[in-house]
Amino acid sequence: MATREEVYEAFNSERDYQEDLWDEAPRTTDEFALYVNEYAARLQSHCTDPRVRERTGETELDFFRKVGALCVAAMEQHGAPKRRSPDYAGVMEQNL
Repeated sequence: MATREEVYEAFNSERDYQEDLWDEAPRTTDEFALYVNEYAARLQSHCTDPRVRERTGETELDFFRKVGALCVAAMEQHGAPKRRSPDYAGVMEQNL
């Protein structure tokens, strides 16, 4: 199991890669949502089709790193709101 610090290091390495790859143009939250959805769909295909797994040479965790880093990039550009203290009892009652 990885520590939270190791996870954030993995996200940072992916963000460095993304910054080298992308141009400087900002992206909208809609664009980021589409990117996240695309890579989540690739993860799903990777998990359900062994041929995709063989063809890409990537692991499921590679896709989690990519999706996580896309979310980080979105929050870097558009803000990073913290979670408000939840009402755990209310959340459990709503089954969320």
